[in-house]
Amino acid sequence: MNKRGKSLKIGVRGCVLAVAFLMLLSASKAFPCSYIIREVGFAMPRKSYHIYCLVRGSSPGEKHMAALFKAVSDEVLKESNVEAEVVEVDRQIPASMEAQLGSIDLNDLPKTILISHENKVLVLPKVDYTSERSVRRQLEDVVSSPGREEIKRHIVRNWCVVMLVEGTDRTENERAKEAILRASQQIVGTVTEKGTMVKRKPYLMRLSPQEVDEERILLWSLGLPEDGGRRPSAVVLFGRGQRIGPVLEGERINERSMLSLLYTLGKACACTTDPKLLSGPQIPLRWEDEIQEEVCRELGFDPDNPLVRSSLAMLGLFVENPNACTREAGRRTVMDYIENPVEEIGGGEKEAPTIALPVSTSSEARDASSAQRSTLDALRSSLLTFGLIFLSVGIGTLFLWIKRRR
Repeated sequence: MNKRGKSLKIGVRGCVLAVAFLMLLSASKAFPCSYIIREVGFAMPRKSYHIYCLVRGSSPGEKHMAALFKAVSDEVLKESNVEAEVVEVDRQIPASMEAQLGSIDLNDLPKTILISHENKVLVLPKVDYTSERSVRRQLEDVVSSPGREEIKRHIVRNWCVVMLVEGTDRTENERAKEAILRASQQIVGTVTEKGTMVKRKPYLMRLSPQEVDEERILLWSLGLPEDGGRRPSAVVLFGRGQRIGPVLEGERINERSMLSLLYTLGKACACTTDPKLLSGPQIPLRWEDEIQEEVCRELGFDPDNPLVRSSLAMLGLFVENPNACTREAGRRTVMDYIENPVEEIGGGEKEAPTIALPVSTSSEARDASSAQRSTLDALRSSLLTFGLIFLSVGIGTLFLWIKRRR
């Protein structure tokens, strides 16, 4: 084969490869995400808590307590997102713990502290650290409580769990409850961006002021007042007990704000959602194999499967890195939602997260709007695909023409 023939063959191959690559790239962008945010919640990495048993370690008695704590924690904290460690304060304290231990009285030892993935510190009540029964009860309280067991019973089967912590005003409690129930009823029958229908309404879990004491760790982990507070507060939980959006309090517990959070769980791509909404805390929780099997049956796939997790990461759903997605600043519209800022309760962060609010409460209007946007998106994608193909063919043809001229 002469030199011109070889050049022609190489040029044709390059053109074919370029066209195939561009078609594959465009096709991957044309297809919607395979999972909605509610499903992704079961695949997101668990956020770890650390419980430290602080001892001096200078006496045989304290060494025995340390060994007992280690043995019991290995058993009790299995299958949970809580890790245990014994710290002998007489030795050099790890640099990573210096900030957390700065406010702790190290003269009154032994004691246990719980540190969240947000570096919040909770000093746990003192127990008899020479008693296996006492240590076991304390560790059980860290990963389990009546409220958390109730959450586990409903968070997989229902759309999500809405936890309402009641205040001292019965009228305000009733108003908040009715707002949550109205929003929960409206979400049933709606169609997610994946095209599936919401069949089961969120589960409403109510905590009365009398139940607050035994749920102290649960409330603390979610950023709620540990004493329950004077006004009612509410959070929406999904996945493995993760909070979506901010804590709602008082009059902020209304139908519109609640409905917006419930809609957000049905979005098909986390990259179109404010990352702050999806970076909320997870509760310390034991997640047994039985409940994971229930997740697989409910979703129709195993969210812990490496192939599923890889596909989620490739789709930009930040399974491994929640900050991987970027978004345009300011107010924007995504599908049939408008994102508006919602302030954090209690003067939290200066930059408030945004919550997707439905443009219309009419299902017909939402369906028409969604269908119109889907059609436009498909048309744009097709035009882009063909445009890139023609551009590649044109470049390849020009390249071959130049080769022939030479």
